[in-house]
Amino acid sequence: MTKSKQNKISYLIKVSLDKNIYREILISADDTFEDLADAILAAFKFDKDHLYSFFLSGKAWDESS
Repeated sequence: MTKSKQNKISYLIKVSLDKNIYREILISADDTFEDLADAILAAFKFDKDHLYSFFLSGKAWDESS
């Protein structure tokens, strides 16, 4: 069974560099972390010239989970 585009789940994510510099990014539930990274880089008009990572705990390099 395929879902129509109207029933597709999306998330609105607020990404901030500091208190006053942020972007809201709409991303599909089907997208990958790479898709999210590409959207963040595009929103801030950054080049893809550095490594990036995501931390689900909110703490950089947290190995507890």
